[in-house]
Amino acid sequence: MAKTAELKIRLEPQLKRKAAAVYKNWGLNLSDAVTVFLSQSVIEGGLPFRMENAERPNAETLRAMEDVRL
Repeated sequence: MAKTAELKIRLEPQLKRKAAAVYKNWGLNLSDAVTVFLSQSVIEGGLPFRMENAERPNAETLRAMEDVRL
């Protein structure tokens, strides 16, 4: 049997319940889900998904970005 380490995290109870329900549909408990997340993070060398800012750049930022491309 593989050795395991304990990881203690704090999160909102509602988030825990909702996440547990999501992963239960996949046959996973939260411990399994965290293990999958961390394993993929190691494989990817970072977060296993793309992070995007919900805010769109303003006109000045868009112009500056275009200037850099030229």
